[in-house]
Amino acid sequence: MAKILKHWRDAATVIVAARNAKSLNNFDYRLLTIRRHGKSNFMPNTYVFPGGTVDKADFANEWLDLFAENGLKTALNSIINIAGNRPPLFRTQRDSKVPNEVGLRICAIRETFEESGVLLVTDPKNAANPMSRLLELSSLGQIRHGELEQWRERVSGDANVFIELCRSLHCVPDLWSLIEWSDWLTPTDFRKRRFDTAFFVCCIDDTPTAVIDDKEAVDLKWISPMEGLRSHKREELFLAPPQIGRASCRERV
Repeated sequence: MAKILKHWRDAATVIVAARNAKSLNNFDYRLLTIRRHGKSNFMPNTYVFPGGTVDKADFANEWLDLFAENGLKTALNSIINIAGNRPPLFRTQRDSKVPNEVGLRICAIRETFEESGVLLVTDPKNAANPMSRLLELSSLGQIRHGELEQWRERVSGDANVFIELCRSLHCVPDLWSLIEWSDWLTPTDFRKRRFDTAFFVCCIDDTPTAVIDDKEAVDLKWISPMEGLRSHKREELFLAPPQIGRASCRERV
């Protein structure tokens, strides 16, 4: 299986759904989308959900140490022990003790932070609690916006810094808020750049502050599934095929 997967790169994406009573067409939530840079080598000027390719740092064994130190080793079982057939992406053999269900979520959370500034982390004391909520940035050791941007720059430059951020801010990636949604493989038409991407859904009560990085992302929009599909049909924005598919499914939720 591992040899087959060498034909494409592994990736992970988060569909961030934030509650919003003002959304149109009877939807009480909106989805975070970002527009890729026009000079991007893959789907330029396309609106996508935040995410990106897997880095070795996402599967660093130090992550297991961090969860164990915070008494969360057993709590990981709720996202690891999944019955039934699993997509090949989640069955890939890696040179790491970190399960795919954990590493792919870490990748999705890290990339979302890099591209949108939305940091999906939680207090270790509340992790794995279905009633818990994402940490307010103000509670992260009274961290200031400028400091968070510095962390963002550092993580963007080196994925290994993400675990350093979590240790420094006394938080952990909120793996439990990410629900597996689907797995998409780039069609063979894109021979030079193909990705096997895990899509996760993260539902939150309040719309977090999102800021583009002006590197990979040059614009962002919070849209309801219906608004996104209609804008795409009117050619006001261009959604990538997976985004159309996921928005169509969410439109029926």
